[in-house]
Formats: sequence, C-alpha cells, structure tokens
Amino acid sequence: MRTQHEQRRHPRIFFSPTDGVTGTVSFLNLVGESDFTAGVLDLSESGIGFSLRRGTVDGLKAGDQLYLEEVVGAPDLEELVAVTMQVRWVIDHEILGHVGVGCEFINLPESVKDQIRTIVAQHVD
Repeated sequence: MRTQHEQRRHPRIFFSPTDGVTGTVSFLNLVGESDFTAGVLDLSESGIGFSLRRGTVDGLKAGDQLYLEEVVGAPDLEELVAVTMQVRWVIDHEILGHVGVGCEFINLPESVKDQIRTIVAQHVD
C-alpha cells in the first residue's frame, strides 16, 4: 500500500496488483446475480477505485449504481461489506487491457468511515 497527497476531499491509500486486494461487486438491481471481481486500486472514506479486465462487464457507465459485497486481501477492510456505490467515472481506452472505475460510496456508516480514516492515517507518508 502507498499513499499520495492529492487535492481531493479525503486522503486515500493506493494498492498495487501485487497487494492482491479485490472486491466482489454487482449491479445494485442484480445483487447476487451478476457478481464480478475487480482489483482495488485506491480507497478513501469517499469512495473506491478499481480495475477489471476488459469485457468483464459491458456497458458500465457513470451514474450506474453498484453494490460492494466484500473486500478480500486486506484484513483491515473486512467491515467494508454491503456498501452501495455510484460510478463517478470510467476509463476505458482500447489500448488498455483493463477498465478503470471510480465509485463514490452512498450512505456509508460512520463507523466504517472512521475505520477507513484510521487505515489511511496509518499509511500516510
């Protein structure tokens, strides 16, 4: 994990593919029916960024409502389950083998926000 100072609302931590942190995600209206696994790229109390192989999910776009079922590979994030998210951006360039997606958490419980703040603070450079 690494951190980076940015001009964003909340500090975030970054994960590399070698960290092995993944999330199980589905479309909100299809929970349990269309699960897909995505690599977690970054996390803040505001939201999460992830990547997935091109062709895993067709038609993913800003405004879509997603459901984060769980995060695997980061024991500190085991409480980050059953979270509703909204897609804020999608980067899908043909030259890339993966699609990047940025999501904002919707109604994240304060206890989980506190947990994320603590984790991020522990990893600030």
